[in-house]
Amino acid sequence: MRMLPDEDSNGNIAFRQILGYTLALVPVSLLPSILGMTGNLYFYSALLLGMAFVYFCYQASLLRSKLQARVLLHVSVIYLPVIYAVMVLDKAV
Repeated sequence: MRMLPDEDSNGNIAFRQILGYTLALVPVSLLPSILGMTGNLYFYSALLLGMAFVYFCYQASLLRSKLQARVLLHVSVIYLPVIYAVMVLDKAV
C-alpha cells in the first residue's frame, strides 16, 4: 500500500518537502539562543540534533525504503522531547 499521491508516485515532491522543511527547522531551532533565551549548551545541542535530523532525512530520500522511513519516523518522534530536555537542562545549569 502506497501513501503518496498519484501525481508524486515516485516520492520526489514528498522527499523534497521533507528535506526543505527539515533544513528550515535548523535555523528556527537556534532562535532561542540567538534571542538570548538559552545558552551555548542549547545552541550547540540544537545544531547537532538538527544536523543529525537532516542526515536521516537525506538518507531516507536517497534510499526510499520502508526501513529508512521507519528510522526517520523514530528520529522525528525522538527529536522534539530531546531538544526540549536540553532547553530545560540549559536553563538549570
